[in-house]
Amino acid sequence: MKVADAIAQFFVEAGFKHYFGVPGGAVWAILDGLIDHPELKGIVGRTESEAVNMADVYFRATGRVAPVIATKGPGVLNMPN
Repeated sequence: MKVADAIAQFFVEAGFKHYFGVPGGAVWAILDGLIDHPELKGIVGRTESEAVNMADVYFRATGRVAPVIATKGPGVLNMPN
């Protein structure tokens, strides 16, 4: 099993229904693993900070936690604290 498949399986077992993020070079493998799980819906933001804000609003509206995926380096640094 590839690490990307293990991450996708963890998302399913943790009960996540959605995930947010911005695609980038370092996360393509994870996104490839998630595509095989139609029960997980990915929502793409225009920027990393927008993806974090969408996840925050999602939590406030539903009470459910959703992971945010961003590429390494500048992608992660663009996420708000």
